[in-house]
Amino acid sequence: MPIREDELRLLSRQAMPILDDRPCKSCGYNLRGLKTDQKCPECGKPIAGPKDIPRYSDQMVHAPLQWLKRFNVGCVMLFWAGVLMVISSLVLIIEPHTIPAGFFALGTTLWACGAWIAVSARPMTKAMAIDPAKEWRSSRIWSRWTQVCWPISAVLVIACLDTDGSLRNGLLFAVGTASVIGLVGFWPMGMILSNLSYWASDTELADHLRNASWLAVVGIIATAAFVYLSMIGVLGGVFGSILMLLAWAGGIIFPMGYGMVGLYKLWRMSHWVLLNHVTADARDERLRARASRVLQQPSAKPPTADRPR
Repeated sequence: MPIREDELRLLSRQAMPILDDRPCKSCGYNLRGLKTDQKCPECGKPIAGPKDIPRYSDQMVHAPLQWLKRFNVGCVMLFWAGVLMVISSLVLIIEPHTIPAGFFALGTTLWACGAWIAVSARPMTKAMAIDPAKEWRSSRIWSRWTQVCWPISAVLVIACLDTDGSLRNGLLFAVGTASVIGLVGFWPMGMILSNLSYWASDTELADHLRNASWLAVVGIIATAAFVYLSMIGVLGGVFGSILMLLAWAGGIIFPMGYGMVGLYKLWRMSHWVLLNHVTADARDERLRARASRVLQQPSAKPPTADRPR
């Protein structure tokens, strides 16, 4: 979980290099290449005044409250959407029907919305030296638009239930293609969520999500290879069926379960960070109120001794 505040205080004294274009607040001079503890070479004003220096180092717990709330909502949507997708897809395999297909469509829609929210760019804070909107930009775009393929595949599944013949086969191919694109898009999304976990100093969760991303890619390749070998007749009979079952269990079920555990931990981590942020804000508010009351109290005059006449 995130490190203690006393450890964060030690990191807050370190000067941060400015790697992006940032104008001076006084004269507008471009401060790129300087450090936050230096002065502007144009006007001589400090780059970061006392009020501009954060309490601690750059951590997720110090992000704006609205961003933390939105990130927590995205994590909650991802986890419960994943649960709904897994259960409804298993029911669809056993008994194809419009009811589990409808739940699968609902789960995929929630999943796409949750992915869109959870991989949002980090908010710009005063402790950052670069613009967070530019980091992981291509991965963020790829992960967002590929996860939209999941609700598309759900709509195609519902269409397959009402069709027959060649049209049904064509729709099944489209379902498989959209699902593969969605699974491939899980890799950059998992990497972004892993980096956000590192930002929260939860290294265990970050490594878990990174491993889940690679497991998804390995599972896709292994499953596709076994399906292709089965279609061309290389794998047949009882031996081929056993290998297909092992590929389905090792390439789909295990990565899926491993990823769901990571999503659950991500949800709990986002809740923990949000709770810590609210608690710290409430504590600071109490300290400010106490200091204000002390300043408003009239200063007591020292007692004077009576002088003898």
